[in-house]
Amino acid sequence: MARLTPVELRQDIGESKQLPNNLQRLQMSYTHLCPEERYYIEIELKKGTSQNKIAEALERSQSNISREIKRNTGQRGYRHKQAEDFAQERHKNKPKEVIN
Repeated sequence: MARLTPVELRQDIGESKQLPNNLQRLQMSYTHLCPEERYYIEIELKKGTSQNKIAEALERSQSNISREIKRNTGQRGYRHKQAEDFAQERHKNKPKEVIN
């Protein structure tokens, strides 16, 4: 059976019907920031570039950039290597979902 995209699923079951719980997760799709994006954020912050401009350049939401900076700013400010380490550590320690 071919996998359907969330849009195709909604069309298949009808727009008015709600997706089953196990398929609702398919609607939320995001990608993690890559090390190059974190490096770009660090450089631009040092230049004094606004979070809105950084978000535009990276084609990310402003709230995504704001959360990234807030989560990963240490005593010496936002540093891309430290941010990547923090993110990897959070991912490693995150509870994993078990699907039966």
